[in-house]
Amino acid sequence: PEVTEAERKATPARPFRLGALLVVSLLALSMGVASVLTLSDGDADAARFIETFLPFGNAYAGIVIDIGVIGTCAWAYQQEIATREANVQRIWAEVQRRRRGSGNGSDSPRRRKGQPTGFSKRSSAPPPASPKAEGGLFGGVQALLSEANNIAKASAIQLNADLEERGVLP
Repeated sequence: PEVTEAERKATPARPFRLGALLVVSLLALSMGVASVLTLSDGDADAARFIETFLPFGNAYAGIVIDIGVIGTCAWAYQQEIATREANVQRIWAEVQRRRRGSGNGSDSPRRRKGQPTGFSKRSSAPPPASPKAEGGLFGGVQALLSEANNIAKASAIQLNADLEERGVLP
């Protein structure tokens, strides 16, 4: 439970991402149903109203786009769940490695009782500066990936500190 809780705290935005995926999927599903309704023989006034919301005014294009959006949302959801499971496994493996290594002291650094090692979430060091976006689109993507790496590194450090405070990690 502590490992799962630590992983959840390390990724606080995951519920919002999953909620956004759900909302977008439901919106695409409802637009897909509306596209299908315009193709069927039904109320002509309703069909004209629905056609104003269809991409390019074409029900077939709307159906294809909606299927693509729903498929992309399903893939992104699957990736979120796989990432969560991988993070839990990685944290558990690290906990097991540190527990095995703490018996002889070979893997963990020596420290006095009450004196933490490594980084602490109360660190007074400023966060690393993100690089400036240079070089157009490629530079912007590179800066975005660099910033994402810095955020992930900070999250890992905070997760490690939380696990050490709780006594899960030595």
